[in-house]
Order: sequence, then C-alpha cells, then structure tokens
Amino acid sequence: MKAPKLRFALPLPALTSAYVRAINGATHLNLLGDQFAPPLEAEEEEDGSLVAPPPINHPYALYSAGVADLNPQTGPTRESIIHDRNRKKTFLMTDSGGFQAAKGTGNLKNVNWQHTAQANQKREEILRWIEKVADVSMNLDIPIWAVSQPKSGFLSKKDCLITTIQNWDYFVHNQKKKTKWINSLHGENRNEGEQWYDAVKGYPTTGWAFGSQLKFNLFYTLWMLLHIRDDGRLKGIEYLHFLGTLKANAALFYTQLQRVLRTDYPDVRVTLDAANPFVQASVWGKYLFDYDIKKKTSNGDYIRYAMIHLSKKLPKAQLTDKVANNLARELMSIKGVNSCVQVTRARKRMAQHYPKLAKATDILEDAWTSPSWQRVLLNNRAFLESYL
Repeated sequence: MKAPKLRFALPLPALTSAYVRAINGATHLNLLGDQFAPPLEAEEEEDGSLVAPPPINHPYALYSAGVADLNPQTGPTRESIIHDRNRKKTFLMTDSGGFQAAKGTGNLKNVNWQHTAQANQKREEILRWIEKVADVSMNLDIPIWAVSQPKSGFLSKKDCLITTIQNWDYFVHNQKKKTKWINSLHGENRNEGEQWYDAVKGYPTTGWAFGSQLKFNLFYTLWMLLHIRDDGRLKGIEYLHFLGTLKANAALFYTQLQRVLRTDYPDVRVTLDAANPFVQASVWGKYLFDYDIKKKTSNGDYIRYAMIHLSKKLPKAQLTDKVANNLARELMSIKGVNSCVQVTRARKRMAQHYPKLAKATDILEDAWTSPSWQRVLLNNRAFLESYL
C-alpha cells in the first residue's frame, strides 16, 4: 500500500532486527496482517477483572537492508513479520543500508566498494530483498559523513557520491520489478547539496530523502527543496522523507511543510524516521502503554496536551485538535513516555516553542510564494539554522 495521505507528517519507526526477530518468534500473538506492534496484555484490576489497554496500532514502518536477514532461504522464516505482512493494510519503507555502509557495520561491514565483483554481490543481495519486501525504498546512498568513520573505507566525499551513482546504476539496470525509489540527497552546505542533486537527479524517483545537514539545518532543507521545485522535479512526487529524526518540533514543522507543499503538489506525503522507540525500550526499558489527558500522569500526556494547546495558539497553522491529537498519538505510540518531545516536556518549555513554530511557518510560506525565495531564506538564515 501507499503511505496514508494524512494531515500530519507521518512518523516511521525504524525497526531493529532484534525487534523484528523477537516479535517473529512470538507465535502466540496474532501479529501478521495489520500492524508492526504486538497487542499489549490485559491488566488485572483490584477486583480481579481484566481490563485490556487501548490498542496502539502503527502499521507503518521503516526497515533497513543494513540490518535485515538478506538470505532468501532464512530471511522469510526469521523475519516473517516483514515478508508475510498484509500488504493491503501495512506500509513498509525500506532503507538500502547507507547508514551501515557509512559506519562499516551490519550487512555492509567489510565491503570493498572498489572491488566490482564484491560490491555487485552486495548490491544484488540488497536489490532482491528490496523487491521482495518494500512498498517504496531509498536507493543505496553513501552519506558524506562516511569519511569521518574509520570503518567505512571512504576517504573523500567524492568517493561517497561516486559509489552512490554506481549503486544507482546497478539498481536501475538490474531490477526485475518496478520498484518505487526515493532519491537520497546529502550535503554539508547548499553547494554540496546542489552538486549531489545534479549528479543523481536523472534517476527514476518517486520521492526525495534529505540526509546529512540537509535534514538538520532548515536553511539548507528549504533551499534544497525550493531548488528542486524550480528545477521541475517535485512534479509527480509522492514522498518527501527526512532521515533519522523524530523530534516533535521537527514533526510539527514538517506537518506545516506538507500543508504548504500540497497547495501545489496534492499527493505528496512527508515522512520521517528514527530508531528511538527501540533505543528507549532496550536501553531505558521505557515504552508507552496508555495515556490520559485528564490525569497528566506522564510526560506522554503533556505531549498530547501540548499539541492541543498549540493548535489553539496558532490558528494560522491549521493544526486542528483532531490533527494535533492524531500526530501526538502517532509520536507517542512509537516513542517512549519520556522522550517523545524535547520542547514540550513541561508547560513552560512548551510555551517557549509557540513563537518559533509560528515564525518558521511564516518564513516557509513567504519563501514558497516569493519569486525571490533565496532572499527570504538568506534574511532568516540564523533563525532557520537554530530551529531544530
């Protein structure tokens, strides 16, 4: 299926292989069909009765070839929650393993990209896995920050781009199914971003993914996005993805970005991902199982309150109670009780964020409609660079 066309940016939990295989082994749970998260066990009340908690069903996820079982013999059995899912009721975006390639870990450990035969063998494994499990997938990009990783084997940013192009060429020339591809972009500044874009823009794509500083720095994000628009390559795009970020201030801004994008490109879906839910569960033992707006017994409750309150403070943002509630629920359901939001952990800090989001929204709308959008962004560069 496609990612649902929602009124808020869609968070995608980046599944870990440990989670996928642990859930896969829980054969007593009816997991396959419409969700990536298991149902929670009923809780016992004082009178002995059992009360089932409200279900949290998040049928949208991201999974990486960098950690998956790529073996066509063992993978379908070890990771059947991925292979046997109900494709009509779940959405799976896959990452081709660029993060692991940059780190020199997981399935991309010790790959000699200069050795054509070895590199092509890895490309073949990843491509076949993507064709089997994905609804849409990132290309196998090598992030430019790989040059700072001693195990990556990449010595220059140019090498990262060259290998990314070679990966693209292999995928395009050897694919057996018509896979929907998301074209990943990288750059530490706008010049590097434009150079990367110019080198890969000719490949078939149904979306763009922003990585490196293009995702962390809103000045570069908007500059790159408007550059792509003016080049005519947002037409027909279904996805705009932001790699490795699930902070709520980012999710709120990306929701605004999606609203503005849809004025000209009504079918676009803005998505974002991170593995935070699994880090919280494995490192801190935290997970969300319930929330009550009236009790405000956890930081998770403040998140929902923050979204509702924010929608009333910023009517221009068109964040209705329903939209805010839904976005909050999605964020909470895949994050931890105490980590969902940095700026909304307390009401005092929540209030500090209202003018920032309002100003960022104004800049976004002004730049989108201005023939001199470069000047709009340059005049607000300091603010945009400090937003996330």
